[in-house]
Amino acid sequence: MSADNPIEVWKRKLIALQTAEATVSDPGMKFTLSQQIAEAQQKIAELSAAPAACVRKTPFQLPPAAARFFGRATVLKTLIERLEGGLDTTVVGMAGMGKTALAAEALAAVVGRNGEKLDQSPFADGIVFLDLYTDHGQADPIWNKLADIVGGDDFETDKVAATRATCACGGKRLLVILEGAEEADGLEGRPKLAEILKVLSPPSRHLVLTRVRGHTAPSEWVRLDEPLDDEEAGQLFDSLTTAITVAPEDRTNLLELLQGHPLALNWAGNMLAQGLDHPSQLIKEWTEADLPALNDSADSERRTLRWLFERSVRRLDLDTRRALAAAGVLARTPFHRDAISSALWQRGGKDASKQLRQLAVRGLIRPSPDSGYWEFSHALSYGFARSILTPSGLIVTNLAKWLCQQLQTRLSQRDAAPSSEETQRLLEHAAAVLSMDRQHSRYWPLCDYLLFEACDRLDALGRLSHFGLVLAAVQAWFKQLPKPMADQPQWPRELSVSFNRLGDLATAQGNLSEAQRLFRESLRIGQLLAASDPANAE
Repeated sequence: MSADNPIEVWKRKLIALQTAEATVSDPGMKFTLSQQIAEAQQKIAELSAAPAACVRKTPFQLPPAAARFFGRATVLKTLIERLEGGLDTTVVGMAGMGKTALAAEALAAVVGRNGEKLDQSPFADGIVFLDLYTDHGQADPIWNKLADIVGGDDFETDKVAATRATCACGGKRLLVILEGAEEADGLEGRPKLAEILKVLSPPSRHLVLTRVRGHTAPSEWVRLDEPLDDEEAGQLFDSLTTAITVAPEDRTNLLELLQGHPLALNWAGNMLAQGLDHPSQLIKEWTEADLPALNDSADSERRTLRWLFERSVRRLDLDTRRALAAAGVLARTPFHRDAISSALWQRGGKDASKQLRQLAVRGLIRPSPDSGYWEFSHALSYGFARSILTPSGLIVTNLAKWLCQQLQTRLSQRDAAPSSEETQRLLEHAAAVLSMDRQHSRYWPLCDYLLFEACDRLDALGRLSHFGLVLAAVQAWFKQLPKPMADQPQWPRELSVSFNRLGDLATAQGNLSEAQRLFRESLRIGQLLAASDPANAE
C-alpha cells in the first residue's frame, strides 16, 4: 500500500477485527471488538470523504538556526558546496562549537530559509531533521519517525520500523539530517550509525552532526574543531553585551578565557548582559576555579562548560529554577508552556511564561516555531538541567498527571484524528518522565494509563509506531523496578500484559518469531503468578 492510500490500511484492519469478532464468544471481548470495528468504519468513511487530506506534503525540516551566526566563512563555503553537489557529509566538532547552527546556515543558502529553492536542489523530495538525543540512539523510534514524516503516520503500519522507513524512503531524493549521531555508538543495544542509515535509498543523502569522528569515512568530514577567531569571537561577544559597558581590560581577559567557544560565549555574554554577573568577578572566580581550557576536548565539557551552566542558573529565583528542573524532566523535544505551568502550579491559575523568558535571556532555552512551545537551545543545556537540577517529587507527579490528561484529551477525539506530531511529542515526554521516576511512585496514573487506555486507543487509530513507543517506555520502567517491588504480585501481572501487547504488535507487523518469544514470556510470568496464588489463577 502506498503513503497516499491509508484507506487500504484501515480496510485490512477492519477485516481482521471482523474475523476476530466472529470467532470469540466472550461478551466483553465481543463488545470491545465491536467498538473497534465501529471506529475503523468511521475512519474509512472520513478518509474516503476527504481523500485530499491524505496527500503528503514534502517534508521541510531545517535544523534550528542560531539567533546570531558569526564567522565560519571558510567552513560554511565548504559545506554549502558539498550540499549543492549532493554529497553525503559529516560535520565533526566538539560540543558547543556550532555544528547545528552551521548546518542551518548552509542549508538556508542551498534551499532557502522557507524552501523556495528546494525543487532545484539535490533534495527535491524533502529534508528531514532527526534528533538522536531525543531517542537516545535507539533505531526503531528513529526509523518510525522517519517513516511518519516521509510517508505519513498511516504508512505501512503493519511493517516493522526498518521496513516502514525503507519503503517510505524508496526512490526518493531526500536529505536526512542526524543530530547527535554520537548516540549511535553500537553500545548497550544501540545501533551503529551505518545501521540507522541503511534504510535510505541511493538517491537520498545524509548530513551527520556529531562529536565523534569514527562514524563515517574521512572523505565526508567537514571539521569544526577550530574556535572562532579573535575578531569573530569579539564580534559575537560585543553583540551579546551591547546593553552594558565592559572595560577594555575585562573584555580582553574574558575573550582569552572564552577562547572563541560559541556556546561559552553565548552563556557568558547573556549572563553579563542581564546584569547577573560582573565581568571582573566572573574573571576572578573563573581563574580561581582552575578550570580546563575550553579547547581541551577531554575535560572542557565535563568541567568548564558545566561550571558556566551552573553559574548561569545560580541566581535564578525559586520558581524559575523549578521551571528549568521541570523542563529537564521532559524529553529533548519541544515542550508546551502549559506543561511547565502545570508542573509548578497543578491547580492552575498561573502561567510559566515569565519563568521561561528568564531562562531564554540566559541562552538556556528558546521559543520553538510552534506557538506556545519552547525547546532547549543546546543538548548540553538539556543534559546539565537533567543531571544537575533535582526536581521535587511533586514536579514529576504534576507532569505525569498533566501528560496523562493531555493524552486522554487528544486520543479521545472522535471528530478528527489527533495530530501525529503532537501525540509523538507527548509520548516522548511521557517516556522521559517515567525514566526519571527513580522511586517508582509514578505508576499511577501515567504508566497505567499508557499500558491500558492509551495502547487500546492507539491500536484503534492504527498508530502502531506510537503503540510501540508506549510499550518501550513502560518496559523500561518495569526494568528499573527494585527487587522488593518486583516481587510483589501486581508488577509481574502488569509486566505480563506489556509482553502480551508487544506480542500483538509483533504479530501485526508479521514478525512471528518475535511474537512467539514475547507471548511465551508473558505465559511464563502468568504461570508463575498462578502457581503462587492458585485461588486467583485466572
